[in-house]
Amino acid sequence: MVFAPLYLHAKGLALMAQPLQLLLPHIVYQGFFVSILALYLYSQAVLLLGPAVGSLFAALVPGLATVIAALFLHEQPALATMAGLLLVTLGMGVALFRTRPAPAR
Repeated sequence: MVFAPLYLHAKGLALMAQPLQLLLPHIVYQGFFVSILALYLYSQAVLLLGPAVGSLFAALVPGLATVIAALFLHEQPALATMAGLLLVTLGMGVALFRTRPAPAR
């Protein structure tokens, strides 16, 4: 809802000239799957796994996007990208597998 007015201002009403059958899949995907369904599934994952593990899902997004782009779009990740992904992956490993002190009684 925030982006749509900005996009219409930048691109004008040319978007509205597109046929509905071209726009409808994008509207359904962006409006339902990305906005509603993804948020619901993420909330359920946090409930099931706990906030500490659930918060690590956000760190997976750049890595998965890079892997998918390399596999399907034949993109070549830069060395800095690979180094960043390695650091993020190591950080996730530390967060997941670190030993936690026993709760005080």
